[in-house]
Amino acid sequence: MNNEASRLAGAWMASLLLFGITLSSTAGAESPSDVSDDAIVERVMERLNADRELGAHHIRASSRNGIVHLRGKVASAAAAKRAIVLAETTQGVRGVWVEFTAD
Repeated sequence: MNNEASRLAGAWMASLLLFGITLSSTAGAESPSDVSDDAIVERVMERLNADRELGAHHIRASSRNGIVHLRGKVASAAAAKRAIVLAETTQGVRGVWVEFTAD
């Protein structure tokens, strides 16, 4: 990898690290305690897999007490942001933690 490509890859990965943990209030009618972690993971994965921009990516989700952990490979910072927004806006989600790598 040449220096320019290495610099760009480093900048892209640094932008992913900025996402970190994002705590948000649930926009849906259900409170986080009303939704099981298994149901949250199922909902998040359905939304990620249904999204045309993300369907081909390799993203896994887990949840504990309403905090969703997304991990896997994404093609761009925009794809990472899209996955985070979809997870954050899923009913029952209290926050999102990401651990993405470049595809």
